[in-house]
Parts: sequence; structure tokens; C-alpha cells
Amino acid sequence: MKYRFLFSALLAGLFLPTLVVFAQMPPPNQTVMGIGHGQNSKESVAQAERDAVRIAVMNIIGPVLQDPKVQRFIEKVDVKQILTLEEGNKSVRTRKENNEYITESTYKVNWQKLKELLQKEGITISANRPPAPMQGYPESIRGEGRAKDEKTARDLALRNTVRIALDFVLGPQSPMNKPQIDDFIQRCDPNQFLQPVENPPFKISKEGSEVKAVYVGRVSWPILREQAKTIGVPLAGEMGPPAGNVQNGPGNIGGPETALDSGLDTGTSADWGNVSEEEKNIILKYIDTLSFMVYYNENSLADKAMLKAAVSRANTVLTRAGITVFDISRVEKLKADQMKVYESSQSDAVSLIQWVAQKLNADIYVQIDVITGEKKDESASTDKDILTIGVLTTDLFDASTGQLLGSSSSNIIANDANQAKDPTNLVLNMVSQAMVQAVSQAKEQMQKSLVRGMRYELIIQNTPDSRLMSSFLSAMKPKTKQIKVLASSPSEYRYEVYYIGLLSDLEALIYSVSEKLPGLENISLVMASGKSIIMDTGNK
Repeated sequence: MKYRFLFSALLAGLFLPTLVVFAQMPPPNQTVMGIGHGQNSKESVAQAERDAVRIAVMNIIGPVLQDPKVQRFIEKVDVKQILTLEEGNKSVRTRKENNEYITESTYKVNWQKLKELLQKEGITISANRPPAPMQGYPESIRGEGRAKDEKTARDLALRNTVRIALDFVLGPQSPMNKPQIDDFIQRCDPNQFLQPVENPPFKISKEGSEVKAVYVGRVSWPILREQAKTIGVPLAGEMGPPAGNVQNGPGNIGGPETALDSGLDTGTSADWGNVSEEEKNIILKYIDTLSFMVYYNENSLADKAMLKAAVSRANTVLTRAGITVFDISRVEKLKADQMKVYESSQSDAVSLIQWVAQKLNADIYVQIDVITGEKKDESASTDKDILTIGVLTTDLFDASTGQLLGSSSSNIIANDANQAKDPTNLVLNMVSQAMVQAVSQAKEQMQKSLVRGMRYELIIQNTPDSRLMSSFLSAMKPKTKQIKVLASSPSEYRYEVYYIGLLSDLEALIYSVSEKLPGLENISLVMASGKSIIMDTGNK
């Protein structure tokens, strides 16, 4: 029995460290950027090296950099053992600002060697820290700063990025805890949980007498969430009572009162088997650049000013996450200017709001609605009345097809008569959280949908030869996910095409197919916009 115990202990000693090491291995090609300041270039370069070490260590051990043992490791480790300049001397950029040298350097990291050195020093490696961004959060955040000098503008841009990221982490509590949050933002080190997406990390421009700095950072959400716990307020998703006594709080989304529904009943990760690696990359890149148009239900009985404020809040949340949106004033102007065009050219199959989304080239359109109606919660505590004063709903649609991608609804709950009288603030706080959820939901469902192809409308003009157009259809079928004729006449053929690729890729495909069909060699582009392309055969 004793020998069996010793043998088990030996196995644990031999293999457990290895398991921990490989469980936390970052991607081999993941680089880090260090930023250093100094009185001369040599000093700033050395500081940038140490900063890069600090960031690399953070990627392995998690948010425990304040440990003295870790600090000593960062200061004393031989940098050459773990860091290599990504592109030689090109990866080191030094400039002088206000009698100070600033260096930004990008390094490749020998992650395996770094972990071995950390373990040799007895530094614990976090085995359970999630390596990827947490679900429901954007991968990157855009922050801006304005000041009289560039250094202050850069610092403000960094801290503005942290502030926006905290909006996602803390949810609708943020405005109510401004002093604590401001204090956290001022004392935190943004580089603990931000990595620049662009190179150089800041875009600097002049606006009047001020300098404007723009920073786009990739956020380490697990580390930020851990650090945010020191603020002293509950994080989003941790706001409710223990299970078994769940009740939605004011402006919360979650609990049994929330209903989530997806408009798609098919499509899983197994669908990737139906696309090539190139097509998969196209889909993922497309999803990362989705544009959103948010509007309210025009048939709603709720206060229009409140609904418009909700749309504006949704656009602000999306913009802060680096997502392209279309301002409500632009949507309303297009509706007013083009109403007659819509009425003369559309059938009931396409709603006005979908038509506007298509004209703006939006990928997703979101419809917000507030259904009002007051009901006292009989299960609430007797020391105060809790009223359900309405329901916030958000519906997400694919703008090109009108397909429902998902929907959510949540009760709007007031704690007192004043909140019940004017629920605008409750609604706005709920919208902020709902849009974080909507982005995640839209991306997930769009991925499932897009493996079947992106929907395009193809119109070919001057088509007197029906046999030729039949040959064209036969030639296109094996090169697309699906193509079918919607309408045909000697003057034009109208097609619905499902294809994985950009509009320019579809245009190139049409040329490639047509040049092999006698009678279509002279096909040419008339117009391409959004998800529509018009071609002319050149035949009269």
C-alpha cells in the first residue's frame, strides 16, 4: 500500500506541472507590445522590454502582478531568454515628446520558456483563467482622449477605453457608482487588461487647439472582471439574489422573467464541415465587421421620446464597442425622402424598415419596443411596492433576408411610484445591457446562417435568349451555395444568389462563368451596391 502511494505521488509530481503548463499555453504566434519612457532612448528601450515582460507574465499568471515575487521576476529575468523582436529593429519605434523619449516595441514570446522560468521561481500559474474573451463581450473597445498636449490625450484615451469596458462589466450599475468607478479608472494600470489592436496603438490628430488621441484595445475580460471586483459593486450577471429566490431588479435582464428566443432552428458548429477553410475565414471576417441599424417599433403605444432615447442609447453602446451603426436621424431622413419610392417599388414582402436597412447597407437591423402596462408584484416584500410597468423587447433581423435572428424580452420593474411615473432611465439602463446580449446573439446566429451563403440579388439586363440564360444558371449552380430565378423576361432576369464571398467576388465569378458562354462574353457591370449587383449582357 505504501509503495502504491509513493508511486502515485511520483506520477503526480511528474505530470501535474506539465498539465498546468500546457493548459495555459497562449497561441504560439501571440505577440506583446511594451511601452517605455526614459530620459534617453536607451532607457526607454529598456523600459519597453520590461513592460513587454510584464504583459507576457500577466497572460500566464492572471491578475496577481502586485505579488512581490512576481515583481522581482519581471525586474530580474533575462529578457533575451523569452523575448525576440517581431521584425528585428523595425519593431522598435522611439520618438521624443516634451523632453522625454517614448519607445513602443513588439516582441514574439517563448511562452514555454517563460512558464518554465516562472515555475522555477515558485510562482503559481493560474490553471483556470479563461484564455479567450468572455461570451457576450466585444473583443475590442475604442476610446478617445482630447487635451492640450499629446501625452495627456493618450492617457485620457486609454482611461476612456477602460471606462467603456467597465460599462460592459458592470452593466446598468455604472451611472449609480460613478465616484467609485472614477477612482478605479484613475488608479488602475490599463495595460494590465488592454492590448493595442493597431500599430501604432494611438491615432493622433489635431482638432482646433486640442490634440485628439484614438486607441483601440483588445480587452482581457477575465482580468478586468477580477480587478473590477475591487470597486465594491456587483458585476453584471451577479446582481440577483441566490437561486431559489430570484427576482428581477430595476432595469435588470435575467432571471425567470427574461425570455430568449432564436429565429433559427438549424445550424450548428457542424455546419463548418460544409464550407472550405477559405469560406470559413470569409464568414468570420464578415461577422467581425457587421453593421447595425437600430430603430423602434413605429406601431408602439409607448412614448416616442423614450423610444428614440432608447435607440440613441443602443447606438452609443454599439459605437463604443467599435461597431458601425446608422444614426436615427439618418434613418428617419431616408424614410421621409424615399417613402414614395418604397411604395411604388415594394410589395408587402419587405417591410419599410427592412427596406431602409438594405438601402443603408446595414447587415443587422434591431427593433426596440416598450410594451407598457402596470401590475403589482404580489410576491414582493411588503415594505415597498414593486411594480412591473412594462416589457422591453428587442428583435434582431438579417437585413438582406428579413429572417429573425433572435429576440429577447424583459420586465421593466420599478421600486417606487416615481420610477413608475417616468421609466425612461430604467429603460435606458436595460437597453445598454440588452445590446451587449444582442451583439453576441446576432454574431452567433449569423454564423449559423452564413454557412449557407450570403444572400445577393443579381439582375442581368438585355436577356432575349432564354436558352443562354438557362446555360448561365446551370454554370453558376455548382459555384454558389444556391441560385434561383425570381423573375424573367426578354429585358431582364432577376436572381437570388446565396454565395460565400464579397460582392466584388461575386462579380468576378460572373465574369469567369460568362466568358465561357458564347453570347455572354461582353457582359459588363451597370451598378453594384450593398447586396445588389446589376449587369448588362451587351446584347440588343
